[in-house]
Amino acid sequence: MKVEHLFGKRRIEKDAKEDVGFMLTNKNGSYAFLREKPTSRYEGIFLFDGKNMYRLIESINAINGGAVKKIKNHFYFAEQERENITEKFFMPVHYSSLIYELSNENEISIVLDCKDSYDNDEFGRHYDIFEEKGCIIAKFTKRADGKANSIDGMEQYTLYLAIKPDKMDYKKIGSWIKRDYAFDEKRNSMPYSRYVFEALQLKGKIFVMAMSKDKNGAIKDALGIFKNLEGIKKNEETAFSNAFLQNPSIKKVIQNRKISNEIKMAYASALNSLQSLAIGNANSQICGIFAGLPWFFQFWSRDEAISLKALSKIDYQLAKKIIMGRMRMIQNDGRLPNIYYQGNYKTNADAIGWLFKMALGFCNEAKKNLIVLEQLKAKISSLKNRKIKRKKIIMMLNSISGILNAKEMENKSLVNSYAIAIQQSIKEMMANYAKDGLMYNSNKDTWMDTDFDGNGRKGFCIEIQSLALEMHKAAFHATKKNSFEESEKIIKEKVLEKFWNGNLLKDNLSDSIIRANAFIAHHIYPELLNNDEWERCFEILLQNLWLEFGVSTIDKSNPLFTAKHTGEFAKSYHLGDSWFWINNLAAISLFKINKKKFKEKITKIINASAEEILWKGIIGAHSELSSAESLNSEGCLNQSWSNAMFVEAIDVIANKT
Repeated sequence: MKVEHLFGKRRIEKDAKEDVGFMLTNKNGSYAFLREKPTSRYEGIFLFDGKNMYRLIESINAINGGAVKKIKNHFYFAEQERENITEKFFMPVHYSSLIYELSNENEISIVLDCKDSYDNDEFGRHYDIFEEKGCIIAKFTKRADGKANSIDGMEQYTLYLAIKPDKMDYKKIGSWIKRDYAFDEKRNSMPYSRYVFEALQLKGKIFVMAMSKDKNGAIKDALGIFKNLEGIKKNEETAFSNAFLQNPSIKKVIQNRKISNEIKMAYASALNSLQSLAIGNANSQICGIFAGLPWFFQFWSRDEAISLKALSKIDYQLAKKIIMGRMRMIQNDGRLPNIYYQGNYKTNADAIGWLFKMALGFCNEAKKNLIVLEQLKAKISSLKNRKIKRKKIIMMLNSISGILNAKEMENKSLVNSYAIAIQQSIKEMMANYAKDGLMYNSNKDTWMDTDFDGNGRKGFCIEIQSLALEMHKAAFHATKKNSFEESEKIIKEKVLEKFWNGNLLKDNLSDSIIRANAFIAHHIYPELLNNDEWERCFEILLQNLWLEFGVSTIDKSNPLFTAKHTGEFAKSYHLGDSWFWINNLAAISLFKINKKKFKEKITKIINASAEEILWKGIIGAHSELSSAESLNSEGCLNQSWSNAMFVEAIDVIANKT
């Protein structure tokens, strides 16, 4: 199967050596993830209702269309060229709907599997197919089966799919089909098979499929999109052009002649995939960044914070809104909830530090804005003091003054909120987690949040100390209070005393295991060591962790090192698997410390990440991780921090080449 990526006038093409798929989202949580044939219960067309994720369509099949010869990534829509027909897939922004178009009239089969994404119960599933208002309606009702619930037959939820075809030529099938899911079996994610419902076959060329928990809402969307089809598609094209083709950050990379076409395309793709995981806009009540799709459809605080800098390049206002909102969610212990909007306020050790590090850039930008605004206000005031008689000019000046005042309040709010929040956070964390001058964390409290054979990293971890140091440094810059500068110095001395042996930073004071977290420590707080010291440290890390395309999460000589990804059996996750966000972050650190000495390793990391983004897994998206033994797309196939850190890595390299 060939894969082609098209970005403006640029295009690259290659034969994919494995089964790949594509993903589209509506920028509001709902998504489509399709391959030639379904290999996972997490593939299909999904509805996000603001809280829960529901699968509705398992697969869409062009009857007698033949095998897929090529998949095309157009960024805002996808295309599949089969032997006998071409399919186009659109998912309009903020509509939980799919536009499915064929190159010529043909029969299609729609297979349904309506369910909560995590609900694998096969009992109590009821479908009803009928016509209403020019649409074909598939109604699904999930009822309790009396096994896990006390009331047998009690309705749990109802889902609707409204299909508006260009012609009402269809027949009901109503057959149950057993589907075996090879991808789920490979990653030890049970169940590996389930029965799905072939609902109907339709004949036509254009099909709009709208999903909702409300029947009238689904019908309204299906009819509205069908009526305004060309206008909606044109709006999608225009929005993509404005956000991507005209984006200064992207243009800077695209126009850099020293960067290969593959890396340029991977950069644009990673940004596009990151934006696809961002939910809401500047006016939304609930907003954030999904940790990943297809199964991490929650707002994980750590993943989101790490992704904010890259998101700001494509949607600055949304990134700023997220930061302001998250600073209001700091818990009584000074930390952030592990997952936002879940009602479970368990916190973690590192998200808060990442948030304040990312927010500092926005805070500094706000301070610059305030200086400019003050200058503009002075000029407007000067003009007002003149004897102006024309009412239109007076009204215009008053209007400008109002805008400037509003912007001033907005920027002051960010600066003040940052100063207040970081002081309160430090105060509470020092009270709750400081021990002997260092920051303590519990088991599974860091980004390495699994525990196999007692490896949950309980105790004192190097990157947690760096995050604490960065927070104290940032607090001093935000408040100018000498106490924060003094505490930074004291903590730094303590960290060096306990963690630094002259050649290597200890990962955790409780063990002697070599892990990759010193790269994070450098990324967060490079002042901890001088460049020569960092260089020695990185050399030792690479000697023990290097995999030819990135780094392992644990020393390869450690008895617990696991070369092959173990899926939902979490042994390999932090005991061998190579995480793309860490690889890309490591490339940044290596580049900053000695880009000449580490050139080969940096190049291999970047090229491997680009290869994975473009030609593996979900095309155009960076997956969570790879087995240590060879470069693969594994774990969650579209992961926010993987996309984000690749973008950061290319930005750093592009600015220096």
